This record gives sequence, C-alpha cells and structure tokens, in this order.
Amino acid sequence: MRVVGVEPAATPRYARSLAAGCPLRLPPSDTVADGLRGQQPGVVTYPIVRDRVDAVVEVTDAEILAAVALLAGHGVEAEPSGAVAVAGALRHRGAGPAVAVVSGGNTPAALRAATARATRLPLVLNPSGSAGDSSSSGASGSSNSSRSSHTSDSPKEQQS
Repeated sequence: MRVVGVEPAATPRYARSLAAGCPLRLPPSDTVADGLRGQQPGVVTYPIVRDRVDAVVEVTDAEILAAVALLAGHGVEAEPSGAVAVAGALRHRGAGPAVAVVSGGNTPAALRAATARATRLPLVLNPSGSAGDSSSSGASGSSNSSRSSHTSDSPKEQQS
C-alpha cells in the first residue's frame, strides 16, 4: 500500500519542504481550497508526513473544483479543501485501487445554515412600532406582566 498526500498546486508547502529536507515557509497564496492555505507544514504533522507518506502530488484549482462537482453529482457535499484527495485520485486514476478521504463542513449549504442560525434574533415591536431586539428599552415587557402570578401553562388551570 502506498500513501499519497495531495495539496493545492498554489500552496505546495509539503512537496517543497520534503524536497528541501526541512519545513519551509512559503509566501501567502490564493486557492479555492482555503483550508489548505497554510504557509508552513505543522510542527507535529511534518515528521509524520516525512516518515509515512510515499509521495505528495499537487492539484490545480480547476481539478479541485471538478472533484467538488463530481462528488456533488453523487450526493456528497464537500468543500474544496475536503475534495483535494479526490482531485489527486482522479489525476492518477488507473494507477490501481485508491481510497480518498473526503472531509470538511464549510460547504455553501452548511455555511448558509450556520449564518441563518447565527443571525436569527428574537424580534419584538417597541412602543414606537419599529422593529428591535428584545433587549431594547421599549421591549414588550416581561412575560409576568400579562398574566397573574400563577405559573402553570395548562389552559385548564389558567381558566380557574
């Protein structure tokens, strides 16, 4: 079994570091795989990659986006950084059986859902009739002001 690492061609930090025999710091780069834009191999990961990875291949942004599209066509939503391994496997298809790990949660749908959750605030009308959050000074008042000190939510008990 061979272990092949894959990284964006715009950020070949492991390929260059392995060729130099030590971790190198690269200038900032731009790639669709933003989770892999690190400028230097990690202190922990470099020795592991050096000792356990047989080869490192580089893939272009176009290949990464093609892998994202291929995965999406099969119902797997992956962010570009998570699809890099598939891009590498596609580049070297025919070299024998391959396993590619697909990961990452920064997909457009996941980001839209997280943004929607993060921006959902309780909305109430203040006395002037304009919208505001529930912490504003003109909020509708405490929930105790509109009912008696009885705390049951049972309709039967509230009628008595």
